[in-house]
Amino acid sequence: MWTAPFAASLLLMGACAMCQAHGLPAGERALALQKVFSGDACGPGTASVQALGDVHSVVQAAQCDALAGTPAPDVPVDFSSHIVVQVCMGTQSSSGAVLDVIRATQHRGKKRLTLHAHWSLPDRTRMQAAVITRPCVYVALPKGDYRSVRVLDTSGKLMLKSSLTL
Repeated sequence: MWTAPFAASLLLMGACAMCQAHGLPAGERALALQKVFSGDACGPGTASVQALGDVHSVVQAAQCDALAGTPAPDVPVDFSSHIVVQVCMGTQSSSGAVLDVIRATQHRGKKRLTLHAHWSLPDRTRMQAAVITRPCVYVALPKGDYRSVRVLDTSGKLMLKSSLTL
């Protein structure tokens, strides 16, 4: 016969194993993620992350470089239940920079949003086109009580963090 503490520890171990099986740290829950827009010339000159609460804000932020021919994005987002988060790498001096948000999680008990991103810069020892880019990506997420956001690359390195307000 199992004791209550032993049975509870087995349940906890099973829950932790389930989190790890899905690639989530203990205490993290996955959020539905929808890519809205991405481009090479649609972000500001500095690396940043911010929340956008309406279509006008998204279109305005995405059209930072009308001369580069960045078209206004179609924004199929229900802003009554979702927010859009803009992630920007800042100004890059070559064409090989890659930015893509691949997963979003929220820590249970904390009001922190974590965006897991493919964030890579080109190998400086290899030849790349010398062109100024400002890679960015816009993702829609369910509204939540998020107070801060952090962006981690695929190795878990912190790339950006910020408070999050609308």
